[in-house]
Amino acid sequence: MLSLLAENYLKKQIRDSKWYTEEDATVEYFIIQDIENTNLLLELQLQYSGYRLAIKGRENDAFFLNIISSNDIHNKKSLKYKQVDKCILFRVEGFGTAQFGFYITHTGEIVIYGYETQEKIVPIAKSVEKLIEKQAMADELARRNIVSTRFYTIENEKDMRRTLSAFYPKIDTCSDRYSSWYGSANCFFELSPMFDGNDFCLGIYTNDQNKSDELFKALNKQSIKNK
Repeated sequence: MLSLLAENYLKKQIRDSKWYTEEDATVEYFIIQDIENTNLLLELQLQYSGYRLAIKGRENDAFFLNIISSNDIHNKKSLKYKQVDKCILFRVEGFGTAQFGFYITHTGEIVIYGYETQEKIVPIAKSVEKLIEKQAMADELARRNIVSTRFYTIENEKDMRRTLSAFYPKIDTCSDRYSSWYGSANCFFELSPMFDGNDFCLGIYTNDQNKSDELFKALNKQSIKNK
């Protein structure tokens, strides 16, 4: 279930009709695929395929939820997927400028696979709904002129998470086991995994970008102190 913020955000997003079609045709398409664990993907296809999850003023950060095209469904083309260990990966377009693949797993998580040729799955969102919540939050802040132009590499995300929790309320609607949002008023923080899966990235959102470095230094100092 989406929050009210995310529901209102989704209503305003463009949905490309080339990436979805009638429910009956979609259900029939999935039946003939003969692939296990596709019930959740069917639901996501019907509800969300074709949406462009945009952020005001950040064209490169729009996420395209293009899963299966209406052309593939009507022509009954084989559903392409990857089997990596015990995980089934279904391709989704993702960020338009990315040079690597975004996928939806059979459990509904959004992941990266094949970043810089690495054979490693890097989860970035627990579900499509959480991804929508994250994009909705970033868009809401952008519309309030609370933007992020500073991103910092975090080597010990547990220490930083502990520090953020001590000083700022966590925003549960757009947080999950992979990334977290904190903040209130005019200062917000997004702690999320880097695309290579090795480190974490801290995005600082303020209406005064001169404060970003100052805030990061203070948080980093506090994180080291708390070790």
